[in-house]
Amino acid sequence: MEGWGPLDAIYFLTATVTTVGYGDFCPSSGLSQLFTIAYAPVGAIIILQASITLIAPSITWLNSVTKPWLKHIGMSSAASEASLSSGTTLSSAWWQSARVHPYVAVLPGPLLSLLIIALVAVLVMGENVLSGTYFAVITMTTIGFGDISPTEWPGKVCLVLLMPLSTAALALAVKDASKIATRDSICHANFKLQLQQMLLREAQGDPDKRLSKAAFLLAVLKEYGLVDSQTLQTIDQQYERLISVDLGGGVGSSFKQSASEVIDCRVVYEHLVKQRRVRHKADVTLRTEPPTLDKSPSTLDKLAPSRAPSELGALAKFGHLSRSSMRNISAMLTKEASSNHLEYQALGDAVFGASVHYQTVDMSAPDRGFDEWYDSYWVPAVRAESNAHTNSRKSYRLADGGKMSA
Repeated sequence: MEGWGPLDAIYFLTATVTTVGYGDFCPSSGLSQLFTIAYAPVGAIIILQASITLIAPSITWLNSVTKPWLKHIGMSSAASEASLSSGTTLSSAWWQSARVHPYVAVLPGPLLSLLIIALVAVLVMGENVLSGTYFAVITMTTIGFGDISPTEWPGKVCLVLLMPLSTAALALAVKDASKIATRDSICHANFKLQLQQMLLREAQGDPDKRLSKAAFLLAVLKEYGLVDSQTLQTIDQQYERLISVDLGGGVGSSFKQSASEVIDCRVVYEHLVKQRRVRHKADVTLRTEPPTLDKSPSTLDKLAPSRAPSELGALAKFGHLSRSSMRNISAMLTKEASSNHLEYQALGDAVFGASVHYQTVDMSAPDRGFDEWYDSYWVPAVRAESNAHTNSRKSYRLADGGKMSA
């Protein structure tokens, strides 16, 4: 439509979706303008989100690397959180007394992006240090005056990569700074002055209504725009679905949950059974008779595989299996049935994903295997999770330079 080369077209598309828009390339025909009308808003959302997802781990790593240096001058995130949680501020310098120090911890990402773009401007585009720094700031903030822009292909290639990454780094820094500002506001808010109004809103006509800790947390979240009422309603509906599970017998029939109760390991067990991630031991022993296929796709769980799961990959990767395909697989597996339990698990991995792991219990017991699952799977899992959390906290303290208690 415009007669540009491939690199110039990619450069224009990148400058458009990142909203930098130097102005050195612009759509001139009506058709290209119509394309830009449709492409610019949609592409900006997609590219920005993809760039943030791509660069977020690197920014996290960079912040962790710079934390020891920032901590020495009282500007690390750990020092920031300590000052916010205590309601006091560090007082060794002017920025600390002004409560500016927490925001310094979010700057490494944008500063590194600024430095790289400035180096490209100086070393590749031939600008001086001042002009290169100016160009880097104008690019990263997406202002893009257009007085300085790359004219040769090396500069364009560099900017195609750096424009989305630098704008994403700045967006992440702004997001983190906003979180710090919100925490700071909550920390220094005087909720004693707001207590009467908060209880009046919670009472809803009941003069004896009490403000629970959970209700207080929700009220603060809504007041500071961290969550809205519609989102809370959606979460409440999801919770209702979780606690209302009942399989019509055994454990499920004996502890039918209500909205006033909490989620415990019994609810988790019933969901695992319903999802067939916990199964009756007799069901996973391989059958000698041909299985029937007049049920749901979970019939495959009961088949006896003797082939490698790769033979089912071409069908399984599409997320479903047709009835005719199931018949063919049934004939193959029934003909060459094996008694190897590992092959059964391999079939489940091939059809339902390698991340699915089955737990087996004796569901013929009066409690439908709950006590066995609790002792054999749940208690060890809780202990393993607790140990992993403890080790993670110890590693964090070591990395942060803190002292570990015995």
